[in-house]
Amino acid sequence: MDGSPERFLATFHAPFLDATYVLSFGESVTGAVALHRFACMIEGQYGGKVEIRIDEIQSSAEITSTADVLARTRSQVPALT
Repeated sequence: MDGSPERFLATFHAPFLDATYVLSFGESVTGAVALHRFACMIEGQYGGKVEIRIDEIQSSAEITSTADVLARTRSQVPALT
């Protein structure tokens, strides 16, 4: 890679809304804080434990738009548990 930190996508799919929530974050302390806050936000909204999927992004060029993110995650995101 080009020396940039690894990136990840955290996704959660809400079947009732037919919506996918996505967080892109880096492998860092601030990335961990962002992931924690994302999980808390989703759990708070849905009233309990939820399943969030995390995928590694090989390079920033791999995802260039919101449409790319949704296309990448649409068939992979698990439903609310």
